[in-house]
Amino acid sequence: MKDDHMIQWKFKNTLIAEINNRADRFAVYDDVFDGRFRDRLKLDNQTGSLTVTHTTTEHAGDYKLLINRERKRFSLTVNGVFGDAVTSVSVTVGDSVSLNSGLTEIQKGEQIIWTFGSKGPLIAKTDGVNNMIPDGRFGDRLKLDHQTGSLTITNIRTTDSGLYEVTISGSSSETKHRFSVTVYAATT
Repeated sequence: MKDDHMIQWKFKNTLIAEINNRADRFAVYDDVFDGRFRDRLKLDNQTGSLTVTHTTTEHAGDYKLLINRERKRFSLTVNGVFGDAVTSVSVTVGDSVSLNSGLTEIQKGEQIIWTFGSKGPLIAKTDGVNNMIPDGRFGDRLKLDHQTGSLTITNIRTTDSGLYEVTISGSSSETKHRFSVTVYAATT
């Protein structure tokens, strides 16, 4: 690499690594995006190559490389091999239950869709800005967190028992989580 070269790596338009020989700076910023890159970024100071180790589906997406004024774009696809893992949740009639999307913040371009059953009807949807909760079987008992996409069912009923699925879609990745909710009658 030449002494006057500057290299920047970005993920979703956020700087994650850079080499700036003029400023004598060589750095990886692995605490961005809630630390999803922590201890996973390896930047080669000779070639400028960036390696993401131990990748998961949350590392999928567009990576942009800027070398001086030349730009290149790389798209990383990560296919997860997952079983049909289902998180079991038990709750008592009349209580509230929160189903966690697994996100701490919805990123631009991501969409969260909740269904009742894996192929069931849409019950809630958000892109972090606009929330949509169709007035259906739950009435006004659904609360959708616009920051995380997590779903809360208030004043839960036994008829709310069943499989819930959240699909998190981004520009180049899709993640699903399933929850088996069992509602028990209150014991006296």
